[in-house]
Amino acid sequence: MPEQMTKEQLEELGYFMPRLLPTGEWAGLHQMMFTTGLCIIDAPLSIKTRWCYESLGGALVALLQWDGQGHPPGLWIKQKPEDLLNPEWARAHPEQAIDAKLADTTR
Repeated sequence: MPEQMTKEQLEELGYFMPRLLPTGEWAGLHQMMFTTGLCIIDAPLSIKTRWCYESLGGALVALLQWDGQGHPPGLWIKQKPEDLLNPEWARAHPEQAIDAKLADTTR
């Protein structure tokens, strides 16, 4: 990240509950059209990666529990831009998981 942002600056950009992870990266929640994204924020206008959750509550619990290593906890749907589907979610929604790349959640 070129310049470290502050929690207040991230909130001004629309991130909810920005949190500095033990990895040194900022994470925060962002409301998408149909999901809530748990985002790793790379720069003021850039999201390095995000995990899509069906609910704000699920994303919030994951954000508060996660140490920044591997995938966050909980029943996230998909990681973008990697386009990886959560195997647990895919098992619960097989009709929507056809030909999807499944994430390795064993790490």
